[in-house]
Amino acid sequence: LTCNARVCEAYPQVAAAAREGKWEFMGHSYDQRPIHCEPDQAAIAQRIGALAQEARQAAASGRLAQAMQGWQQVLALSPGQPQALVQLAQCHLQQGGHERARELLQQALAVQPDHALAHACMARVHVADGDREAALAALDNAITHEPAAWGARFEKAGLLEDAGRRREAALSWSTGLQYMPPEAMQSPQVQ
Repeated sequence: LTCNARVCEAYPQVAAAAREGKWEFMGHSYDQRPIHCEPDQAAIAQRIGALAQEARQAAASGRLAQAMQGWQQVLALSPGQPQALVQLAQCHLQQGGHERARELLQQALAVQPDHALAHACMARVHVADGDREAALAALDNAITHEPAAWGARFEKAGLLEDAGRRREAALSWSTGLQYMPPEAMQSPQVQ
């Protein structure tokens, strides 16, 4: 349940029913206002940038709960922000929350249909559903919108290999390697 904290006071029966139904609460702020109505929009933008940076650092160091909280705070200040929705979805994916990830990714793609990372993450949701063809289609969308998305090409190659489609997999591996940055080539996983 995504709502402002004020809902708990204004509609206690809704909050109680959600709690009893074991719904996950994702609180925004106490009161939500559009950013364009804020007197100091630059300060809000700086706050969003700082929260996003903290959330990225938390996710990179494996502190998913802190990362999720950070992305939720970004969304409280800027509802529907595609990057925050995708990053929060990735956190849910890491925790096995595929349905919540799907909802967040659908929201992100509704706002920004060409968001390559959202398509790539949606492929992971489809894999969790056991729908390999939908996953491949989502990866193709990611690659269409970001041709240099070498990670999406590698994921596609893995799915193609699993399906016994070795020639297509080899082409996807090869193309992915062409786009892979030199510093990534030096990682132990590639060596």
